[in-house]
Amino acid sequence: MEKQDLSIFSASSKSKSYIENKTRHTFNSLEPSIKYPLERADLKNSSILDVGCASGDMFSSLNEKFDEVEYVGIDIDEKCIDSATTKYPEATFEAMDFMSNSYKDESFDTVMMWSWWYMAPNWKEILIEACRLSRKYVLFDTRLRLAGPTVIDIDLSYQYYHRSGRRNHYILHNLYTLLAFFHIDYLHIKKVTGYGYPFPGKTTAFLPLPTSEAFLGGFCLERYPIDERDFVRIGVQSKNITPYVDLDINIPGYRK
Repeated sequence: MEKQDLSIFSASSKSKSYIENKTRHTFNSLEPSIKYPLERADLKNSSILDVGCASGDMFSSLNEKFDEVEYVGIDIDEKCIDSATTKYPEATFEAMDFMSNSYKDESFDTVMMWSWWYMAPNWKEILIEACRLSRKYVLFDTRLRLAGPTVIDIDLSYQYYHRSGRRNHYILHNLYTLLAFFHIDYLHIKKVTGYGYPFPGKTTAFLPLPTSEAFLGGFCLERYPIDERDFVRIGVQSKNITPYVDLDINIPGYRK
């Protein structure tokens, strides 16, 4: 797979958009695909890593909704990190590439990724890394389809990124293929809560299918506690009737 040029995530138009606009600074201003997973996770008194935090306004939204959140935000865009540090000095921010982090295993209760995971062709590696760092939850939003293969090819599905004049990936995940990936045993996922809804009107993305066949989606992945993981593997090997991953999917047209 061709390596993605990460410099697109530091485009000046992106920095300007997030620094100047007052988006996501209140919980009610969040999109349903973000709000739904957040409401399904127990984030009170928890440590959170917000990957791709932009100018840090998610910190404000989380503090409004949850008590005593220990927040760390990282982003590859240094201008956004400088802005976030100025606005929210009580939080921790750092400019870095997520896949080059030096955090130890399970350093955070929750890892969240908003509005960019579906732009990453190495989405599998990113999700695996998010699970490595998370003790309890991995939260993210994405773009979905119910029929047809996952579309990664940037020539088939793309979006011009923050008026930068450059195309970025706009991956449409096949829901069932994605759910199957969550069953990989070393991810230790106990429950998947998913929510999806049709595109609300027009989209600036260029899609290989009608928008009526695409969905905005959000997921809360709950991981097994460490002391339950060996037991779960034994249960699967002995064909225990309890499924390894509990699925709670609220997406129109989804069938188990």
